Amino acid sequence: MEKNPQLSVPGLLFKRFASKKLEAKILKDRIKNRNPQASKELDSLINDLQRLKNSYSFGKNQDAGVTADEFASKLRTLEARLGALSGKSPDLSA
Repeated sequence: MEKNPQLSVPGLLFKRFASKKLEAKILKDRIKNRNPQASKELDSLINDLQRLKNSYSFGKNQDAGVTADEFASKLRTLEARLGALSGKSPDLSA
């Protein structure tokens, strides 16, 4: 038997989230005094994504597909917001 662990689609999304979460925290620290509203928005997006990730990871029920879709949608929102706040164009290669 070949041992080649492959990540599922949600697994890949969670890895991308980990990267974007770190980027968001760094950006949030840089802008918290200049733009407290954007800083709060980033916090809210990160918290929503973390909640969905936990719900998916521990739920494993019939709602898992819906949760994964909602997670992907919110992740795209976070990526777009990070791009807008950092002055970078959004990454459309999802």
